[in-house]
Amino acid sequence: MPIEFEYKYLVEKVPDQFVNRLSHCCIEQFYITNDTKTFMSTRAREKWYSGNNEPTHWVTHKIGSGPSVMETEYQIDKKHYQELKKHFKIGNIIKKTRAVIRIDSREWDVDIFENGMVVAELEKPPYYLKVPKVFGRHRNVTKDEIFKNVYMAMWGLPTREYLETLL
Repeated sequence: MPIEFEYKYLVEKVPDQFVNRLSHCCIEQFYITNDTKTFMSTRAREKWYSGNNEPTHWVTHKIGSGPSVMETEYQIDKKHYQELKKHFKIGNIIKKTRAVIRIDSREWDVDIFENGMVVAELEKPPYYLKVPKVFGRHRNVTKDEIFKNVYMAMWGLPTREYLETLL
């Protein structure tokens, strides 16, 4: 099973110079399982890519916590996704826009959530990473449970007031 290794940062903003020329997708996701004792979860996700009329649908299984998580993902059809959503969804649906930004030869996934929260993720980061200044103020939230998508699906997104205290 592949291992995903990423760092996650709560950031102040999407860099201005990228706003109008981002490749992005809109994501809707929900969870089917969540075991907090074993850190195992299963989510279903629908992605709409910019310039594409048809969304793609995925199921992802994850095991682990922190920056290193075992993960496997496979594509499903729209009907299967809709059935999972209707009969097996637990918690809330999360909606976000994901932009892929290249800064200093690194690709950052930048998620903009419904509440305005901006989270930047970097897969396979170097041992010592300096977060680019274009993100503004930032905080490493890789190990912070409330910034995990599964937590937000179960308990809700952090409030703007709370986020402002962190940056």
